Amino acid sequence: MIFVALGTALGAVAVHHGALWSVQRRLIFPGAYMGAGEVPRRPDVERLSVSHAAGQTHGYLLRAPEPSGGLVVYAHGNAEYAADWIFDAQPYTAAGFHFLCLEYRGFADCDGTPSERGIVEDSVALIDQLLAREDLAIDPAQLVYHGRSVGGGVISAVARTRPPARLILEATFSSVHSMSSGYFAPRYLVRDPLDVRGLLAGNFTGPVLLLHSQVDEVIPFAQFGLNREAAEAAAKGDPARLQTVIHERMGHNDSWLFEDPALLARFATG
Repeated sequence: MIFVALGTALGAVAVHHGALWSVQRRLIFPGAYMGAGEVPRRPDVERLSVSHAAGQTHGYLLRAPEPSGGLVVYAHGNAEYAADWIFDAQPYTAAGFHFLCLEYRGFADCDGTPSERGIVEDSVALIDQLLAREDLAIDPAQLVYHGRSVGGGVISAVARTRPPARLILEATFSSVHSMSSGYFAPRYLVRDPLDVRGLLAGNFTGPVLLLHSQVDEVIPFAQFGLNREAAEAAAKGDPARLQTVIHERMGHNDSWLFEDPALLARFATG
């Protein structure tokens, strides 16, 4: 009888683990499974491409009218597309920053399926492509990353390979590990950890701006607390290393690009 019960329990665990393994990328990157997403189409937006084994991934560049040598790299949320944000770059372009909006593998017209490793490879290739262009004359000291929601995890993963000068994290979790605990998912089952807290704890030494809402209905405010704790410990009391701004009413799908564009521009320019 004991062996029957044990076998039933192990079978249930196996089914649970198998289901989590197979569906987690649909939960983390649903935009890749929602059908064809929009693609930015406007004469002033330049479409960039990088190749990989499954085909191509794209990014979209909006140039600053009066460039100052800076570049903002923007990573969007998991059910969004570059087309949702490329035309809202005015806070940055007005401050002299070119604006690169990343797209992810499997999203919109990009080939392949999303994974942390693949998205990082594509993103680093797109960034390096722009850094090498003489017509843009980008100063690496003015390279700013801005990640929103799951994009904060994406841009933090990119920062481990190609560090920026400054980092903006908006409505971002501390890691997929910390979010997945509510689904009874053990750490060893997480395929794409997107570890923001680990980066903030010591891998990134530049200025950080953390933005969150107390009533965020998707990424709990406690996740912001974990990121702030890690960033505060790394900053060691240096106010130039860490800024945090908390909103009382914003929903998860609201954007700081509209809520406080001046704040973003000030932080980016230093």
